[in-house]
Amino acid sequence: MHIKPLSKPHTLTALESLVHRTSNTHCAAQLHELNKRYQLEHAFMALLNQIDHTHFECIWQYQTHHNIYINLIIITDNAVHLFKFNDYSGLHHIDGDGMLINSTTYTTHADISELHCMKYSVINVMPETSTQLPVYTKCVMFNETFMLDIHSHPGDILLKDQILPYLERMSICSKKKKKNSTISTVLVDTSVIHEIHLPDYKKGVSCPDCLALNTLNRFKSLNYCTHCNAIIDSESLFNHNISQFKAILSEQRLTRRNFAEFTAHYFPPFILTKLLNKHFQKFGTTKGAYYI
Repeated sequence: MHIKPLSKPHTLTALESLVHRTSNTHCAAQLHELNKRYQLEHAFMALLNQIDHTHFECIWQYQTHHNIYINLIIITDNAVHLFKFNDYSGLHHIDGDGMLINSTTYTTHADISELHCMKYSVINVMPETSTQLPVYTKCVMFNETFMLDIHSHPGDILLKDQILPYLERMSICSKKKKKNSTISTVLVDTSVIHEIHLPDYKKGVSCPDCLALNTLNRFKSLNYCTHCNAIIDSESLFNHNISQFKAILSEQRLTRRNFAEFTAHYFPPFILTKLLNKHFQKFGTTKGAYYI
């Protein structure tokens, strides 16, 4: 049972919408990392779906106030399992502080130490009835070239070919349990969302096919993109740019003026009003009208 289902993070959607609206290199790096993390979560979900996990309580994408991110928490009747995913490659070792270090580049990764910090956080929030449950931590390596040197203890490491057997053992060892346990409720309530600070962005209308900005010419109800030669009807163009508006300006009300400014007044006022009224419900007075 997925208490907190796997879903596409809003920050990832926002960064995707900014691809052609900003040249900020930090945004590009964030987009790459978030997209990779989301793909790894889907890869693990595909393996999880191969076993009977109906008696698991799954909490996806858990984030703490200290910005520690745990990809998946699984609660069974006899244990709590914390998983953190990555695609590190090459030879690594674990130092005395529990840090995972690339033996060639000496790049330091905090995955194992973050898992251990989260382990004690879980123990602290456990209700009295659940204090006897052990908490297991696994740093999941999706890259097949990852290796751990012989001097490092592999207890926290789960290699790609070990994932499915590990999940199968979890399923066999756990029994049917009561859904919506107290501990899962507490964990979901303590999960936080860390929003990114979006940079300044360019305004204009975006092509749904190539995402290029301000490359469209309008002719009646059709729009021609000079960048990819696509021909898009006005309604499809409107829906695409509305989704970008909501992703980038999620805190802002959708009004005719706000959307017109966002698209650099590409849509004629009467067409924009018609499309807004068709796809959204109007609230408020004439001058202060907004759409939901």
